[in-house]
Amino acid sequence: MRPVSYALSLLFGISCVPAAYAATPDPSDPKASAAHPYKQRTAVPPARKVAGPEYITAYGKTAPLQMAPAVGGKLGLSIQHTPGTLNVVSHDLMMQRGYAQAEAAADSAPGVSSGGSPGSPAQLMMRGFTGNQILVLHDGQYFGPTTMVNRPQNTFNLESVQVLKGPSSVLYGQGAVGGTVDMRSRPPTFDGPHANALVSYGSFNTWNAGVGGSVPITQTLALRTDFSRTSSDGFVKGADPHSDDFTTTLLWKPTEKFTARLSMDYLTDRLSTYYGTPLVDLSQTGGRVGGLLSSSKGLGLTRASLWRYYNVRDGKAGSVNATPTLHLDWRVNSHVLFHNSSYFIYSKRRWNNAESLTYISGPGQTDASGNAIAPGSISRDRFYVYQNQHQVGDTLHGQFDFSIFGMKNRFVLGGDATICVLSATAVFRQRTMRTASLLSARTPRHLGRFPGNIRI
Repeated sequence: MRPVSYALSLLFGISCVPAAYAATPDPSDPKASAAHPYKQRTAVPPARKVAGPEYITAYGKTAPLQMAPAVGGKLGLSIQHTPGTLNVVSHDLMMQRGYAQAEAAADSAPGVSSGGSPGSPAQLMMRGFTGNQILVLHDGQYFGPTTMVNRPQNTFNLESVQVLKGPSSVLYGQGAVGGTVDMRSRPPTFDGPHANALVSYGSFNTWNAGVGGSVPITQTLALRTDFSRTSSDGFVKGADPHSDDFTTTLLWKPTEKFTARLSMDYLTDRLSTYYGTPLVDLSQTGGRVGGLLSSSKGLGLTRASLWRYYNVRDGKAGSVNATPTLHLDWRVNSHVLFHNSSYFIYSKRRWNNAESLTYISGPGQTDASGNAIAPGSISRDRFYVYQNQHQVGDTLHGQFDFSIFGMKNRFVLGGDATICVLSATAVFRQRTMRTASLLSARTPRHLGRFPGNIRI
């Protein structure tokens, strides 16, 4: 495409030269009038003298194929020249399509599906791989196994969601068998103050709101701050999923050769704590809802239970995440560039729920304390995980440009060091104790509270 663009530029320049620099004969000059008799009929003002070259600056967006997304690797290749399949979902596109969270934006890329479970939210699948086989990065940083550390990320705080399909373990190491997804934060700018706001409302009392902006403090210092919140009642009241995300970035650029970017992301969330509706013996309860499922044993769903919340009243499935990062770029000269990234992770994750529901159809069943359970009740287990993660990491790489036989080459050498301390309270699962209260299959109104935790 480059020779064609040069040709077009040359043609455009030739067409402009006569208009910019053509000299018009002076009508008062008899020699000029004799040489150009037709000019005597029209009075043409003399051409203006050009004091020097004129420079024109055009503002616009980079063509998609010419973009060089960071997820493509440290070589800085464009999408057109990257030997892999790349998709970039920009901030503007996410806002236009109403993607509230990053997994929905990644899901819009061809061949990518999103899903997950209460214990492993915001999971992605591509090319037949899922879970820890899909690597998820935050501003190019690896924070741990996807099924353990990934959380729903609000799109309002992101500049883009970048997707690299196919094996990329050579670039990022473990967990990149099926592909890699990089969530890029919005950077500050020096071209003036900017402000953004978002408010949307949908069914099930679903809210999505955000406010943020960028301001240049000095000619070398700029700040950007964004805050967003998503919340919903869900299709079953009581689940109450919501997410609050605060991001701030300070950019310092004292020279054209050095840049320092300090960022802080603080995310709190609560996942949906709805874990399903139990199947009951319709011969005892009645009120069957048809068209959903059938059972040879007479089990099914009742109208009373279809939109009921069966978890405990104080169920938990949330986290608190604080992630400061520091990015340093130093261009030594036109051939050498060094980049260093340092980060710290503090994460606190909590699951505290009744996740399994069992309908007690006959006598002889007992709870964890040995007390008999009356037929017609719904027995619930108890399950909890308390997990804390403290992680420190640093990534350094150098980029070296040189020529071999007149051909441009780029060599990248780097390393990564990480220290992770993960502590967790043991998981305990058993049939519910009396303090959690059994539920009536007919009128499950009293949800009860989660009983005391047992450390094993």
